[in-house]
Amino acid sequence: MYCPNCGNYNDEDAVFCGSCGMRLAQPESPENNPDALCKEPYAAMPVQGAQGVNNEGESQPPAPKKKNGKKIWLTVAAVLVIAAAAAAAVFLWVMPQQKEKRYTALLDEGNRYLEEMDYEKAEDMFLEAIDIEPKKAEPYVKLADLYLDTGERDKAKEIIADARENLPEEEKKVIEKLEEERKEELDGEGTVFTWSVEPEIEADDIYYLKETDTKKYPYNEMERQMFTDYAVIKQGDSYGLIDMDGEILGGMDYEEITSDYGYYLLKREEPAYEPGYTAGVDSYYLYGDEILPAVAIAGDVYGFKGAFYYCGELRNIFDAYGEEAFGTKTWAEPEGAIPVKESDITLEEALDNGVQDWAAWLEELPGGYGIYSGGEMATDFIYDACGSQISGLLAVEQDGKWGYVDEQGNVVIPIEYDASWTQYVPQYKTVDTEPRDFCYAASEGHVVLVKDGVWEMRDAGGGLTVDPGVFEEIRPLHEGKCWVKYEGKWGVIELGNETSSEENLSGEEQEEEPGLSADSSMEEIRDQVLAHLNESLGENGGSYSVSDSETTETDEEYHFLIRYAMPEEQAEEIIANGGMPSANRLVGQVVVNRTTGTAVFEPSGGGREEWQLWENNDTAEDSADSGNTVDFSGEDLRNIAATLGVPEDAGAEIRVEGEPTYWDAAMCWVIRVSIYQDGDYIAGALVDCETKEPARDIYTYSP
Repeated sequence: MYCPNCGNYNDEDAVFCGSCGMRLAQPESPENNPDALCKEPYAAMPVQGAQGVNNEGESQPPAPKKKNGKKIWLTVAAVLVIAAAAAAAVFLWVMPQQKEKRYTALLDEGNRYLEEMDYEKAEDMFLEAIDIEPKKAEPYVKLADLYLDTGERDKAKEIIADARENLPEEEKKVIEKLEEERKEELDGEGTVFTWSVEPEIEADDIYYLKETDTKKYPYNEMERQMFTDYAVIKQGDSYGLIDMDGEILGGMDYEEITSDYGYYLLKREEPAYEPGYTAGVDSYYLYGDEILPAVAIAGDVYGFKGAFYYCGELRNIFDAYGEEAFGTKTWAEPEGAIPVKESDITLEEALDNGVQDWAAWLEELPGGYGIYSGGEMATDFIYDACGSQISGLLAVEQDGKWGYVDEQGNVVIPIEYDASWTQYVPQYKTVDTEPRDFCYAASEGHVVLVKDGVWEMRDAGGGLTVDPGVFEEIRPLHEGKCWVKYEGKWGVIELGNETSSEENLSGEEQEEEPGLSADSSMEEIRDQVLAHLNESLGENGGSYSVSDSETTETDEEYHFLIRYAMPEEQAEEIIANGGMPSANRLVGQVVVNRTTGTAVFEPSGGGREEWQLWENNDTAEDSADSGNTVDFSGEDLRNIAATLGVPEDAGAEIRVEGEPTYWDAAMCWVIRVSIYQDGDYIAGALVDCETKEPARDIYTYSP
């Protein structure tokens, strides 16, 4: 029988419910009702069907049998039917409640597993919840979000399709809202990349260090990673430098790698003997593609760019010290946006009040960071931390969460992500300063992001380029490539190849689509030029165009005049403020060499960008030869030594060392020239291969 209280099934002769303990109702019978046995003495009860006697002792015929047996059985049957109906009613009332409790428990468990990032168990809980309640939207939404967050776009689409099929109309609104909010991810084509280095490298971490070149940048523009061909690789307690081809430079013999003066600084676990030095050396630095003893890498302080802060106007700490401290003024007001802190007094006043360490003074200024842009403060001092501007974006932190804003403080990437850079060391560091959480700066128009351990990459307009969860970790782009961690190992991907992420991750070889060549039509080349330029603008950055009337050609070259149209939103804003936006403004020209495939963009405002539209073996060899072969005459070398202050009678040995490298900032090839006296390094510089003049990293002779 079923308990009327909890619905639990019990044996027919049970008196109490085995689940809740409630007393169970029993049918009336002598066994169940002992009072019925005591209503009359046993002797006074007549015996039916037997010869009897009357009170006088005369015999009597037996009493006729009563015909009520059928009625009794009908009554019992009716009672049983009523009891069964009651039990069924109780069952039908209890079961929905049990289902609802189980459904709620599954949702709670699924949410708990989500918080613990146990996505497989969370998926199981939500799927079981759908089995119990297929007409409720919540588990469908949870699953779709889970699949999108972990990069399983197809699964997300399938569960949304199931929801549309099973849910009633009023519940479908929740799914429609989800589709609208995550439309970009659902409509995307997947992560597009190829493996440049297969994910076979075992490492605890691969990462970049902070920019520290104080002669090239003010402190405010160094809140970002170094842009270099080498990253730091960590394996256990050993460190090394690894290039974008997966090659480790100089082995894993270092116990620490830091950055200073714009260089990677490496400290060996054990000193190594170096020719020319009287003792073993344990400190080195990366110079081009060489690891050299760390001797005189800082040079003098002249050329220091200082650090900016805001006190009524933008100020530089340089001004408080003057030329006697840092040499001739080399800084100028920044062209782009920079992060600054605010002070109630100038550094000059602070020095008069006894401050001795300007760096500590800046670091300890109360309040947050603001963004200075275009000659004024673009935002209030509202950020807990703020990175340097790259690709038009600045990383900002508020309440422990990170995002990216443009130069005016408009949010481009929502401030809801976690720190992506755990090896950041503040510029105002001391000996005991430890790395802390920060965010990598944008690079090449992209940012890497992480939320709850799930990594993704977006472009400067906020659009997805690497879906969430495809890789276990991602590092910033460098020359179109980036380090990623996949299935526990590290590799390098190159973005932009027209193959799907599933095909790339499966390792199957894909047929490459034919690219441009010297035989391509002018229209095909023009379209590729525009695609390259427009990609650099991002999704909301306007567009470039070329008209047929402004396209010319010679036997050697194509010439394309480039026009720019601003985004509609920007134009509408100008109109709303009473202005008149320019339309298709001429901004420069692109010249394409029809033989080599070299494209050169020369903007009207100055500058130059060069890239290859197709690979040309002859051109590549010629370029390599021109870059790697530098012909210095004896007179050239003597002039370089004289420029570096080396006396003619010093008996010095002048060496041209290493291979030429391209200096992007100055757009020239440079090579290292070092000068030694009796085996000791006394002067040197990176020398412009064309002009034969010292260009950077200049270390002058000091007797």
